[in-house]
Amino acid sequence: MRAPEFFLLLPVMFCALAFSPLCAATGGEFLVAPAYQVGGSDPASIAIGDFNHDGKPDLAVVNFDNNSVSILLGNADGTFQTHVDYATGGEPYSVTVKDLNNDGRPDLAVANVAAGTVSVLLGRGDGTFNSEVEYAVGSGPQCVAAGDFNGDGRTDLVVANTDSSNVSILLGNGDGTFQPQATYATDNTPFSVAIGDFNKDGKPDLVTANFATNTINVLLGKGDGTFHPYVSYATGIYPGMVAVADFNRDGALDVATANYGIGFSVLLGNGDGTFRNQTDYGTSDQTFSVAVGDFNADGKLDVVTGDQNEMVSIYPGNGDGTFRTSIIYPVEGILNAIAVGDLNGDKVLDLAVADYFEGTITILIGRGNGLFQANRGYPATVFYGEYPQGIAHGDFNRDGKVDLITADGEWGNSVSVLLGNGDGTFKPDVSYPTQYGSSSIAVGDLSGDNKLDLAVANSCTNNQFCVNYPGTLSILLGNGDGTFQKQVTYQTGYRPLSVAIGDFNRDGKPDLVVANSCSDVKCTAWNGTVSILLGNGDGTFQNQVTYSTGMEPYSAVVADFNHDGKADLAVANALSNSVSILLGNGDGTFQPDVEYATGHSPESVALGDFNGDGIMDLAVANFSDNTVSLLLGNGDGTFETHVDYPVATGPNNVAVGDIDGDKKSDLAVGYSYTGNVGVLLGNGDGTLQPYTDYQVAASTGALTLADFNRDGKLDIAAVGAETANVLLNAGETDDEQTGSWPSDAVLP
Repeated sequence: MRAPEFFLLLPVMFCALAFSPLCAATGGEFLVAPAYQVGGSDPASIAIGDFNHDGKPDLAVVNFDNNSVSILLGNADGTFQTHVDYATGGEPYSVTVKDLNNDGRPDLAVANVAAGTVSVLLGRGDGTFNSEVEYAVGSGPQCVAAGDFNGDGRTDLVVANTDSSNVSILLGNGDGTFQPQATYATDNTPFSVAIGDFNKDGKPDLVTANFATNTINVLLGKGDGTFHPYVSYATGIYPGMVAVADFNRDGALDVATANYGIGFSVLLGNGDGTFRNQTDYGTSDQTFSVAVGDFNADGKLDVVTGDQNEMVSIYPGNGDGTFRTSIIYPVEGILNAIAVGDLNGDKVLDLAVADYFEGTITILIGRGNGLFQANRGYPATVFYGEYPQGIAHGDFNRDGKVDLITADGEWGNSVSVLLGNGDGTFKPDVSYPTQYGSSSIAVGDLSGDNKLDLAVANSCTNNQFCVNYPGTLSILLGNGDGTFQKQVTYQTGYRPLSVAIGDFNRDGKPDLVVANSCSDVKCTAWNGTVSILLGNGDGTFQNQVTYSTGMEPYSAVVADFNHDGKADLAVANALSNSVSILLGNGDGTFQPDVEYATGHSPESVALGDFNGDGIMDLAVANFSDNTVSLLLGNGDGTFETHVDYPVATGPNNVAVGDIDGDKKSDLAVGYSYTGNVGVLLGNGDGTLQPYTDYQVAASTGALTLADFNRDGKLDIAAVGAETANVLLNAGETDDEQTGSWPSDAVLP
């Protein structure tokens, strides 16, 4: 009887995973490369081998829906040629690569669910294969693995049969043919099988992951091709795929299972064929696949999983059988299978990931010359806003580690604080109420107690809730331990979208500026203003005084643009296609604004010295024409004509810092529509290099730059739809790097 449909979506990739460390890696970062189409819409399994003996890894992918296996021959750079397909039995679900006929050429064995067979395709050594020969096994075979079970030097096969609840052993004849199966009982619905010597007697043993019973079964081998009855051990909920490795470096093999219910389980081996109770890791539900490798070159094995939530997660190992918080890489689709290997010949582990429904294989190239690893994400469930719009950083608990805070957006009325662990990961968020529509955050010591406080602009952009509610500013004073006091609110103009800190009257007390994007409660008019709230030095503020800007101001920053020792303002005006400069008088008042043209719909402005002349320049993200503008400062409060640089679609935020450590200002750009962050490196002469995009989990919104893992390099944090994402800088460390321009406004 065939397995139910929902069973068939479960992971069985790499069920013959090697239990020794795969190879040395030089980093745990990955760059996401383009996807490759394969021969069917449902690729269920991937395996790696050199099928044409050219020294370059190739891929074999089984296609569940059209009864085939796709061969993608590899190029030297980690890219692959167009697939060539070979017929298999009905509904193939797992593939393993091994020399089955002792001719020195890799062959394929494929488990076929509907046919109840294993297809053997002998390789010709030139990247092509002979037609399949099928061998009968049990009912619903989901996984095949290869090993020498009777010690005769010939490759044998083991198959996990989901519907008949057993494993089939097919002893090899050494010429690519196999003897009829012998079967051994397991618990119900074994979905995958792996091979290892669990009792260290030199004889291969078996382990199965059993979906229905939440167990693994261990079948110790006798060395003659037969096996002892299974012993069962509990796992997490609905284990699908199983992998074998020595996670705690004690010389005894351990087991990891991908749990369709949630996360993955690790069972440490005792070295005598028995296992300790499972430890569960991860919070992602419907985890399909699991594999093993040393991705951060620390000599400790890590775990990688793929799930239905479009995430590849790397769990760094501690070397004692425990694992740290995951590093998340967004990859589209149902991630049914993962294969690990050096695909581009740089001695760095790469990943090949199968999307079950889209019929594609995505290659994640391990760290090479890329500046950033792919996205390190934090799931939406930790946030209380559907679309967080603001992000900032600071050391809120004074432990020397950078923390993050997000404004939870149009549908939120809170900020979320994520305390940093110092390695680029963060503790679960703690939420603090604000007024409706929190959209921007400024961080500084507003009360003079040497503890970081928060100023949050609440835009109230949903008209249903904004009648007679012009917009507010929330002040949350920090306690110095990472917690914050209850908000105190101040009125601003309508739809405030940005807040920044500066000392506008030179009294040594921080003041606030808020950009108000429209002039009435329902925003039928877009004549913009900025609100100035002078500070009393104790965390309280005077009533606002407003100044006119261009139309629909989105973003404001503070700096001394004319070198008179007085704080000035720069405001990006989306409808005016301009930046307003308001020169400060030094007494808390400002001169009328002077506008400078930018690209179309500027939504963010940031500060930097792009030509190294010691004069502050401006960088602007132009939403409508997909550019960033540079406006070089003249030092007298005026600016040169903007120069535009193309970027990807919908840039809505820009941050400035020395990203590559060459002491020149660079740009990081967030996009409203794509799940990317763009980086434009500065040349130091007022020009920028072409942009490079790095994938994150969702539309990127606001950005901030900081060294989140304390390696001396600037990293990027970005908010997207329901997530905050950290991209760690993978560039070379420059010991002489002295700092960078901040992306958030600070005291001038």
